[in-house]
Amino acid sequence: MADALTAFLVDQLGSVIKQEIEHEVRLVVGVRKEVEKLIITFKVIQTVLNDAEQRQMNEESVKLWLEEFKNVAYDIEDVLDEWRMEILSSQIEGLDDDDDDDGSKQIMKKKVSSCLCSPFSCFNKIALRHDIGSRIKELRERLDYIETEKENLNPLKRLLDEGAHGSRILVTTRNESVVQKMNCYKHVLRVLSPHDCCDTVVLFNHLGIARHLTLIYDKDDEVEPSSFHSSLNKVEKLRTLNVFSNYNTWKSSLRDVFHHLRCLRVLNLKGMGITHLPNEIEKLIHLRYLDLSWNDDLMELPDSISSLYNLQTLNLEWCFSLRKLPKGMSRMINLRHLNISGTDNLEYLPEGIGRLKSLQTLTKFVVDGGASGGEYQIRELKNLKFLQGYIEITGLGRLKTEDEASKAELQKKQRLSGLLLDFNPSDAMASRSGRIGEINLEELGVDDQRMERVLGVLQPHPNLKKLTVRNYLGLKFPSWMTSNTSLSHLRSLRLSKCSNCTELPALGLLPSLEFLYISKAGEVTHISREFYGIGSGRVNNLTAFLKLTRLYIYNMPKLEELDLGVVAEEEEEEKEVNKVKAAAGSRDNTIITMPCLTLLKIICCSKLKRLRVLTKLPSLQTLNLGDMENLEEFRMVVEGGDHEDSIMLPCLSTLLLGGSKNLKSIPRQLPKLDSLILIDCSSLSQLPISPNLTTLEIENSTVLPQGIAQLKELQCLKMIDIDNLTCIPEYVQNLTKLQQLTIKGCPDQLTQRCRKDEGEDWNIISHIPNININVAEEEEEEKEVNKVKAAAGSRDNTIITMPCLTLLKIICCSKLKRLRVLTKLPSLQTLNLGDMENLEEFRMVVEGGDHEDSIMLPCLSTLLLGGSKNLKSIPRQLPKLDSLILIDCSSLSQLPISPNLTTLEIENSTVLPQGIAQLKELQCLKMIDIDNLTCIPEYVQNLTKLQQLTIKGCPDQLTQRCRKDEGEDWNIISHIPNININGEKIQYNEDDE
Repeated sequence: MADALTAFLVDQLGSVIKQEIEHEVRLVVGVRKEVEKLIITFKVIQTVLNDAEQRQMNEESVKLWLEEFKNVAYDIEDVLDEWRMEILSSQIEGLDDDDDDDGSKQIMKKKVSSCLCSPFSCFNKIALRHDIGSRIKELRERLDYIETEKENLNPLKRLLDEGAHGSRILVTTRNESVVQKMNCYKHVLRVLSPHDCCDTVVLFNHLGIARHLTLIYDKDDEVEPSSFHSSLNKVEKLRTLNVFSNYNTWKSSLRDVFHHLRCLRVLNLKGMGITHLPNEIEKLIHLRYLDLSWNDDLMELPDSISSLYNLQTLNLEWCFSLRKLPKGMSRMINLRHLNISGTDNLEYLPEGIGRLKSLQTLTKFVVDGGASGGEYQIRELKNLKFLQGYIEITGLGRLKTEDEASKAELQKKQRLSGLLLDFNPSDAMASRSGRIGEINLEELGVDDQRMERVLGVLQPHPNLKKLTVRNYLGLKFPSWMTSNTSLSHLRSLRLSKCSNCTELPALGLLPSLEFLYISKAGEVTHISREFYGIGSGRVNNLTAFLKLTRLYIYNMPKLEELDLGVVAEEEEEEKEVNKVKAAAGSRDNTIITMPCLTLLKIICCSKLKRLRVLTKLPSLQTLNLGDMENLEEFRMVVEGGDHEDSIMLPCLSTLLLGGSKNLKSIPRQLPKLDSLILIDCSSLSQLPISPNLTTLEIENSTVLPQGIAQLKELQCLKMIDIDNLTCIPEYVQNLTKLQQLTIKGCPDQLTQRCRKDEGEDWNIISHIPNININVAEEEEEEKEVNKVKAAAGSRDNTIITMPCLTLLKIICCSKLKRLRVLTKLPSLQTLNLGDMENLEEFRMVVEGGDHEDSIMLPCLSTLLLGGSKNLKSIPRQLPKLDSLILIDCSSLSQLPISPNLTTLEIENSTVLPQGIAQLKELQCLKMIDIDNLTCIPEYVQNLTKLQQLTIKGCPDQLTQRCRKDEGEDWNIISHIPNININGEKIQYNEDDE
């Protein structure tokens, strides 16, 4: 380490002389010679550093000498940093004065520091340079002394009265278990009176010259915080400070922290509840990394933060209340990473953001020129040539012409991997109007043709891997969206709320597309040949959707017909020829569609009447058809017409049909089907031929369909709300492999008929190990009523609601904003909230107001939340929760407190919510389409019960980082038996296969 530091400083010292010449900004007389001497001395010391670092483990004198050398080296680096700041200051003054005519280009001029400044300013600059020069001379003398000591290391003896090297972590707690978990040195302070709390500064005396410090305040810690902060000057050379606390502990002294710890390079104040950042942060001139993420109530940053010219990373992720960034932010010319994901109230970006030419990460760009007092600023993206990763561009509907949009030059940004184009005004504007998700773009003068032209010039670079288009009002999509060259590397595509769209683009031509999500294409009535990229006429040997593995079609209110696959059009003469060729195993016009598709979900398409499978889908494993009340036809169609004996879905293992009460039949041949769920399909009379079916669930029907008797491999049978089920069918006796029989909501006499050893039907079901039939609801209800009364103190005005409710599903309520639990639901086990895009509030409300610590859902074991991107929080206390699935809930920042959670699935989000680290019982973790998941979080290493880790649709580098025995993150996940990253089995347990 010391050798690397030395090489770095030699390079930096050489740059001082170069900067003096290039920028004509000089220090005091004679300092150049001092710098040259420093370079020579460092090179001499460098010859013995490797030997010293090896000897320090056994020789205390060498260790002391090496520590002294590092101290001087770090001090020299600090001085050089201040010198670079002086150079940067001069550059930025030139930057501010030298904008060109269109305001988009700036150049830096060489400036003599004494020019164009006030006498007071000039005096300060001269004084600063004299101070830097003097300190360089002093440090050179200290280094000379250390250089002479290297010749006499063995006799060198000095007592180590204080100080230590390396990193230190200080944990204050009253909880003994915390100490045991930390596995660290324990210093017991006994019981302290308030005036004795200041004695805790003794702990800091042991930190000495520590460079890196992490402070963890236990939530029950009552030690006076000022005793810690007053002693921070004992570690004023700190370069890294991580604080894990709440803001109340630090509120009174954060300003002092900034004042004393001026050598900081890294400052982490994540999730501390900060509401205001003191102006004194400008004193941290050496700062490179600042993390203010997850500070929900932080509304703005002080303008003084713009003077942190060395800052490279600013993390403001999930600062929900943040409304604006500092006006002078364009002065932070070394900024490389600006993370503003989850800042839904951010109204605009400051003008001049295009000056930050070193930016590599900019997670969101808000087009809102009106609020910023200037013209629309999308042109500022032009100069950000090094942008990489994922970026959201919102408010595109406010652009007046396509010329403005074209100035972003997205097609030249070859490092971008993910892009969201949102034509709606910013979430902040919608929030101010009180109509989140309901802004009418026509009110803003937005028309469909203008949108088509704007989207037409926003073509990204062909390297793009993920694209989302949202709130687009055009009637059609631009040609670049269907070009196999324009989007040749695109893997994921989302089209959401394209409400005027009359037809979908020919997406089947995209050669690399793996994931496709289509939602609310409001005017589309048919999905057929054009969607696959096949027009009318002859087609020779075409494969459409070559790599597509997952397809989601949601909430298409006017969709009436959907074809899965394409049948080639042939002339009559050709048909006869191809029949002969087909019999011989060949034909001229073969069309293959979606050969890799494994998952298909079609949900909330209320007018869909016809669903046809026209070509074999050889890889499809999961098919979910939900809430399609008018679906009448779901069948196979092969050459020559229907052919129900054809096996078109040879690998389908899971089929869920819900809300299709008019559907009379489904495909007959499903040989690999393992699980079949039928909900509200009361007209379905016949089950498919599925010899391997092990799980069957039928819910909300008048009678049972035919075919159950043939399911000889059936292990789990659930029959719920079957109106006419008054007795157990005799064929159940022949289902010898049944392990679980559940019957709910059926006529009361069924319970009597199934009494153990007594009921008329007991002989039919006695071979089944687990049986649950209409649990005595009256008795259970009475129990729950008494529980509620007891908790309420037997008050006369107690209102009990749904004490026996076990299942609750709320789906496709697009305008639902508020969901409140007002009384305890003691029996609720499963809660499914799906496709509620405007849901903002889901909380507990007890007498006297909110009480998030109240356990209102004590038995909830399964929670599924889908399509609620505005939902920021869910109830905290869910003690029995076993399975949690979050789909498209990108604003959710915190998981509930669920110590028994074993299964967690998070899909379609920018980042992971907090709280995963506390899920010690977690066995299965799935993370799908998490845009910013570039590495495995370290806490996964502590989830020791994990059996399955699945990650899909995440940045490519993640696969490399997880390479077995090689990747950077392998040590974090190596304990997990089954690992699948982006479709690649990194590790698997053969016993589970």
